[in-house]
Amino acid sequence: MIDETRALSVGTPLDHFVLPTLDLKRASTVFVELGFTVTPRTEHSVEMGTANCCVMLSSTYIELLTVVRVTERSSGWQALMNEGGGIRGIALRTGNARSACDALLKMGFAAGQVIAFERPDERGNRLRFQVCRLPAPATPGFRLIVCAHETPELVWRSEWTRHPNGAIELSAAGIGVPDPIAAADVLRRVSGSLPDRAQSGHLTTVTLCSATEPNHLRLSIADLGTAERIVCGSRFPARFQQDGIAIDLRAELGVVLDLEPVQ
Repeated sequence: MIDETRALSVGTPLDHFVLPTLDLKRASTVFVELGFTVTPRTEHSVEMGTANCCVMLSSTYIELLTVVRVTERSSGWQALMNEGGGIRGIALRTGNARSACDALLKMGFAAGQVIAFERPDERGNRLRFQVCRLPAPATPGFRLIVCAHETPELVWRSEWTRHPNGAIELSAAGIGVPDPIAAADVLRRVSGSLPDRAQSGHLTTVTLCSATEPNHLRLSIADLGTAERIVCGSRFPARFQQDGIAIDLRAELGVVLDLEPVQ
């Protein structure tokens, strides 16, 4: 489980976490075997150079991301993948990417232009997004993104948010970074500067720790017994306790998945 006594924790308006992977199909299979519903593989706009599958939750999600062609916008993800697995992206939510970008510029972050892009779903719908990204040097070891959804109804489809293991929501994450103090400071400043906070994402605790510490993702589960039966039938090592299940996916995705009963 995440040891929040040994690092710096920040409550942040989360949209999603990004887990880059060299093998998107394999990563998707891992989550399916553990009782999650995973969205079909889809590619982003050509200039983005990426493809993804997602684990959609009540108001947040886990994005499994891979690079299909190296472009100006995907090269940063490629570099992070080359460094190893784990949580490599934190996307905060905003209702207005332009306003968020302006706020970041006022704080001295060279956030650059707003990037508009899309990806199709299997029905032919176009899911549209606008993001601004902090420059890579501002957040060594991960990317910090501010994301606005133009078509949220196409992203959070009801059949995608229902999971056989009863997963409901992301509640916390532990991320190993080269400089936890600096990373926590940037995350606090950016989180606190976002406009339209009434439209911000689910408040999620992000714990920044040493790069030598394992990455953790904590999810709330409706029925721990159901989740335990599914995990027991999987091929992944897990530790079962009264207050939750810790699934060791470091070999596959560089992360430990913590499942805890909903509070």
